[in-house]
Amino acid sequence: MMEAGAIAAYTNEVRAQIFETLGKREADLTDLNGFESFVYLDNTAGQILRITHHSHRSPAMLEAELQLLELLSAAGAGVSRGLPVCGEPLLTVGDFTVCCFEPAQGQLITQADWHPALFSAWGQAIGRMHRIVAAQPASRMPARYSWREDQNTCCLDWLPADQPLVRARAASLLAKLDTLPAEAGDFGLIHCDAHAGNFHVRKPVAEIGALNAEDYALTFFDFDDACYHWFAFDIATIFFSAVRQAWIADTDAAQREVAEEFVPAFLSGYRQLFPLSDFTVRQLPLFLQLREISLYAVLNFHEDHGGGDFGARFMAGRRARIEAGIPVLDLSGLL
Repeated sequence: MMEAGAIAAYTNEVRAQIFETLGKREADLTDLNGFESFVYLDNTAGQILRITHHSHRSPAMLEAELQLLELLSAAGAGVSRGLPVCGEPLLTVGDFTVCCFEPAQGQLITQADWHPALFSAWGQAIGRMHRIVAAQPASRMPARYSWREDQNTCCLDWLPADQPLVRARAASLLAKLDTLPAEAGDFGLIHCDAHAGNFHVRKPVAEIGALNAEDYALTFFDFDDACYHWFAFDIATIFFSAVRQAWIADTDAAQREVAEEFVPAFLSGYRQLFPLSDFTVRQLPLFLQLREISLYAVLNFHEDHGGGDFGARFMAGRRARIEAGIPVLDLSGLL
């Protein structure tokens, strides 16, 4: 979520200065209501502008994100590449840095697109990205931060003191993560947030009943959270969000029913592009727990549950579930 300091610093004067430096008119830009940065569609150039305060990401981290996109794109992954800003990879104006991106082709998925062929294509896309990253020598990889510096981990410090059992669950979880090996085939630079809101799909022309994964073209964007993490976390994050689409009931039974269709199809696609190790499979429940507790920490910190309707739905009864150790998603028999 947008940090208060970034919002306060983005005054009318600062915004005008940035747009003037870019040679843009505010009237030609559509505000896309970015979650952690100020994001606009440039209607004249057909590009995405993202303006990030340095309290959120340093210029070095933003440059590393652009390097990751270039690496993935060059190897055939479907990603929204970075574009030059005033002839440079990025542009810094005061305490803000501007990045520019290609707009992702296609549209966000809807309930009408919800089909095993899409799930398999989604798995293929993530497997391809993991394969590309795993094949790179360390010397070629961008200098992004590690999981221990990621908000999904650091935000656990935000848990309130008057919730000792939740804090104990978080501490136990981190202790387990600290013991995990970070082997090349299981660990690398990942998207970290590759849910359905962070890719577009070009709709296939075939009838829905005759679709195959190859009929879909997925383009991923918003690599702002990319960090060095276990591949299992990328997968767990997707499972976590897939069963929480707006049209799915907030019950364990409904989410399990969705998982029974989604998980096998996704993993089938993933395995076509990259081996799914026994280690990754075993750790998926652990990383589902990390996703649950970290999101709870963020939304609990923002008392208005700034996640909107999704945030309110997620937070309902969440503390009690975490305290009771109820799994966020039952994966038994699906892996």
